[in-house]
Amino acid sequence: MARKRRCRTNASGKQKEAEIFGTVTEWVDYSGTIYNQTEAGIAVFSYPTNETLLLNGF
Repeated sequence: MARKRRCRTNASGKQKEAEIFGTVTEWVDYSGTIYNQTEAGIAVFSYPTNETLLLNGF
């Protein structure tokens, strides 16, 4: 089985899990290849009036 490509990116442009997890950010994007053929992704945005923004990335 081929290795699955996964990518995390936050609003600061950081991509490594160790750089993202546990930080405050405005948004996080998580995307990658599933079933070795289909590209998929999800982006999570903080609501503008949320004082804490996103506390943790994926």
